[in-house]
Amino acid sequence: QPQTARCSKLAGMAMLAISLSLATTPSVEIDCGSGMTVEAAGCGMDAQVMGVPDGTSWEDGCKRCNEALALKGVFDPCGGSGLCALPTDRFGRTTYGVWLKAHSAPSPPPSPPPLAPEEPLSRDALYLAAAALAATAATAAAAS
Repeated sequence: QPQTARCSKLAGMAMLAISLSLATTPSVEIDCGSGMTVEAAGCGMDAQVMGVPDGTSWEDGCKRCNEALALKGVFDPCGGSGLCALPTDRFGRTTYGVWLKAHSAPSPPPSPPPLAPEEPLSRDALYLAAAALAATAATAAAAS
């Protein structure tokens, strides 16, 4: 009997810990107008549009949400807007809800190849460069 009570107490504590973690996990919702929200917005998003008003079709609600987010510049890096998609089951029938999706951000351009290391100038090359610079300075001084 004491073993059963102990297991029951541990199970109760585990359930309490799970309940607390679920209750304290923040849910980020992005407002997209008319009481509608999505859980994520931006390039690569694939989020269900929640809170589509009564009397509004899912497609129209998603379209308005898409337009509101586009006006905020959310999709600028990924082509300017998202697209709405109705989910279907394995038989092609539309199921519940509507999803707003956006393309991923484009990949950055490739980095240029590294520059070839310069060969150090020889003592003779340095001497010739200094002599040429001195001659140019002397000519400029004589002309003025």
